Amino acid sequence: MFTISKSFESDHAAVYSISGSITDDELSEWTSELVELLSQERGPLVLNFRQVIRMTPQAIRIVALLIDDRVSLIDEPSGLSGSGSRTFWPCDAAAGWSHTA
Repeated sequence: MFTISKSFESDHAAVYSISGSITDDELSEWTSELVELLSQERGPLVLNFRQVIRMTPQAIRIVALLIDDRVSLIDEPSGLSGSGSRTFWPCDAAAGWSHTA
């Protein structure tokens, strides 16, 4: 189970915190929530994944497909990061993402 909640808003950006676990059983809800969030927020948007415990590979792919240039990610799964430098968020295409810190 996961939650998405607005944690900060200014004239410059809105920050949303995502928490919990995103499994394959919740992909429809995950997709719907992200689509709705991205359509409601017109300005710069920050998605904070710090409180996410686990994401399946498909949940990661959905984020990668839906985000655009106005979206920034904090503590994102290494499957979404350009550098793949987040050693405390192990991720590969087959295993998904689990918080181990």
